[in-house]
Amino acid sequence: MRLRTSGSRAALASSDLTAIDPVTGAIKKTVHLRYPNYSGALATGGGLVFLALTDGTVAAYDDSTLEELWKVNVGSGFSAPPMSFEVNGRQYLAIASGPSGPALSKHIHTPELKEQRNATVLYVFGL
Repeated sequence: MRLRTSGSRAALASSDLTAIDPVTGAIKKTVHLRYPNYSGALATGGGLVFLALTDGTVAAYDDSTLEELWKVNVGSGFSAPPMSFEVNGRQYLAIASGPSGPALSKHIHTPELKEQRNATVLYVFGL
């Protein structure tokens, strides 16, 4: 399946994660995300999709059902895309926090994030 994230037309302060059949273009499943995704999404060969939101959440989804499998909030938003790498047979997910200027400007639509810290940190998670 092809996956895409997009800003919601109904609310500027949210986004959607959508699974699309790459052959037919049919939408298979859509999950509404409470906050914008400016970092993109990473789909792995192992059937996982990772993304990070401006509220500081990093989450993993099943690529077929879009069921949320895991999430953590690190307290600082994301604009950088997640990446995956392998060392000695173990897979890792890495992503740098620190929202971009355009992402921060969107916080006007999410007043609860107005005082969010803006820390630049490289997070690495073992899978």
